[in-house]
Amino acid sequence: MAGKDDIRLRELLHPRFLWISHKGEWFDFDTYLQSNQHGPNAWFGQELHDPQVQVVGDTAVLRCVVEDRVDVGSGEPETFIMPMTQTWVRENGHWLCLAGR
Repeated sequence: MAGKDDIRLRELLHPRFLWISHKGEWFDFDTYLQSNQHGPNAWFGQELHDPQVQVVGDTAVLRCVVEDRVDVGSGEPETFIMPMTQTWVRENGHWLCLAGR
């Protein structure tokens, strides 16, 4: 997201993607792309700490602590640290993010 690579982000997300932000905002595929690629936030980086992955068949759940560096409109990057959970599914040999919070 830091590079605003819309094409690569689209390739990682499932067409039925859903996301709930740390503020409780709900996004689908289109609104998530719009918010992250064309919204007011400027991404500087993201790190995943202590990732744990459970795979069952073609479904995987990722749990970690995420550290986001993002400018949310103040003009300076801020660091946000919070737990994150994502659900990934494998379709046609590719892992796609289906949902997260």
